[in-house]
Formats: sequence, structure tokens, C-alpha cells
Amino acid sequence: KIISPNANGVYFSEKNSRQEIELRASGTTQTKYLYWYLNDHWIGKYPANARTFIKPNVGQNKISCTDEAGKTVSVVFEMREM
Repeated sequence: KIISPNANGVYFSEKNSRQEIELRASGTTQTKYLYWYLNDHWIGKYPANARTFIKPNVGQNKISCTDEAGKTVSVVFEMREM
């Protein structure tokens, strides 16, 4: 389950600030690594308990997370400029 960003959430940043959003997901105690994607583009492989941040584009974004067992979950959120 993806905990952050919130599904269908709206996030705000000041113009040209490129606000960062934390990526966080819950997994089993056996999950060591998570594989993250932003708008179907590879972000990286990170330890499951690592604090990971991205700078999403303005507009609608999709975050996907895959665990080592191949289970994938996704959420959509929106980034708006103030």
C-alpha cells in the first residue's frame, strides 16, 4: 500500500520551487527493497524503510511501487503551483 503521496491528493508548491514529495509504502516485514516509478518511468530501487523524495511535474502524476514479490500498487495525485 502506498502511504505517501495520498491517492487523489492535491499538493501545492510555489512557482518554480519544484516541491519534493515523500514516497512511502507499507510492505511485509520480509520486504527489503521497493522499486518506484513516476509516470511509468523508473525512479529507482530503495530500501523499504528509506526516506525517498521526488520532485513531480506540475499536473497529474502517477506513482507506482513494486515489491520484491512483484506486487505493484499505484496512486494518482496532482501537483499545482501557487
